[in-house]
Amino acid sequence: MEPLRIEVIAPILESYGLCVSCHVLMKEAGLEGEGPDYPPEWKEDFRRLVDWVLSLSKSYGDRVFIVLIDPRSLQGFWRCIRYRVTRYPSFIIQGKKYYVGWDREALRQVIDSFLGLS
Repeated sequence: MEPLRIEVIAPILESYGLCVSCHVLMKEAGLEGEGPDYPPEWKEDFRRLVDWVLSLSKSYGDRVFIVLIDPRSLQGFWRCIRYRVTRYPSFIIQGKKYYVGWDREALRQVIDSFLGLS
């Protein structure tokens, strides 16, 4: 069975113009810099989103495939138009249904229904 594809559309904080994957690698290598100074609420939302995505990944394992998409990217812009995304974070599940907001339990219910766990 193919993993459930979950696309998460939310602003991704960048450091020195690096993509998130490169930034993680730089951090692991001990080369992380300060980068741009973002407002504290943006930083907190990003930390919360990363914690949430890691929690989902840990809970569902290889049953889900999670993709983070920045709405400022071309792909993100297209997704925002296609799915009428106006708030973040937005979760597009299997390209059919999406969930918007920070309610972890509500998102888990949607994911469970797609996976046949509810």
